[in-house]
Amino acid sequence: MSARIKLAAALAAMIAAAAPMTTHAQAVSASASVDANKQGTPGSYGAFLAALNNQAMHRQRLARISNLTPAEVTVSDVGSISAPDNTTAMDNAITRRRSSTAATRTAIGNNSVVAGVLSAANISLDRVLAITVKGHELRDVTVFYR
Repeated sequence: MSARIKLAAALAAMIAAAAPMTTHAQAVSASASVDANKQGTPGSYGAFLAALNNQAMHRQRLARISNLTPAEVTVSDVGSISAPDNTTAMDNAITRRRSSTAATRTAIGNNSVVAGVLSAANISLDRVLAITVKGHELRDVTVFYR
């Protein structure tokens, strides 16, 4: 029984020692990504496909935002997203949603903040594939491009 207590105490000490490091790492990561406009933050394959399939809803949400800031916009290169099987499935999905993507590009062009973030990152509107607008008060915008 004594060995179990010692083991539990040692484990608790290791967890307590690691906790401040984890909190610090999370704080540093969060501030660094906001400061850099989170450009290059990879999305996930599922998040990209969901955005691609629901562009009309996200365009409507983007139109409702009145005071978006550049720090609330994430730019994600789909080239950094690894598809589960291969890129053929992703390419096929992009092709199927081409007309919706054109409307999304127009909506982004009409939003000076999102268009400004893309311009600052040297990403032309014709490279944009999809957008998501979510979060509390719709303050989390992700633009997927290639």
